[in-house]
Amino acid sequence: MDNREATVSWFAAEKFKQQYPKVAVKSENILVDNDNIIMAGASTSFLNLGIYLIEKYYGKRLANYTAKILLINKGNVSQQSYSIFIGQKKHGDEAILATQRFIECQIHEAITVKKVIDMSALSERTFIRRFKAATGISPLEYIQRTKVEFAKKKLESGESNISQISYATGYEDLNFFRKIFKRYTGLTPSQYQKQFSF
Repeated sequence: MDNREATVSWFAAEKFKQQYPKVAVKSENILVDNDNIIMAGASTSFLNLGIYLIEKYYGKRLANYTAKILLINKGNVSQQSYSIFIGQKKHGDEAILATQRFIECQIHEAITVKKVIDMSALSERTFIRRFKAATGISPLEYIQRTKVEFAKKKLESGESNISQISYATGYEDLNFFRKIFKRYTGLTPSQYQKQFSF
């Protein structure tokens, strides 16, 4: 699988990347097709795999018919809405760990990468390099994903409306909040709330 795409369950993606660094992990995908190797991401995604194989070898019409008979959501191609962001903290870089804690404590504020860099007392170049080496993602993505994870919990509990949640995560522009939310979940805030609220 070196230099080929693969998928795994979202919760195992980081460990998989560490063990197999030459594999291009697409953990947001439920399925990855490498011609002679087709992978499914999680235990129940074998259903999506079955429908995919029917469509690939026997056509869309039969795949649609089978999906209807078996009550399988054929359009479900992403793991994004199911994943839970847990920032990588087992890296041993104390300066970066302090900035991660700072970001998580400032969840209600409009945090900028510059503010986080200033807090770290590192040069911009050094900070960005060390942050990415430690966490696997950029500081901006870490900020955004932390805020989206907070927003997801609020939406699941149904305790606030979407505008209030946007402000509570430091986003004054509701449209921008929706755009960031959809980038990391594959769903709009209202779609997410409808699917996961309890």
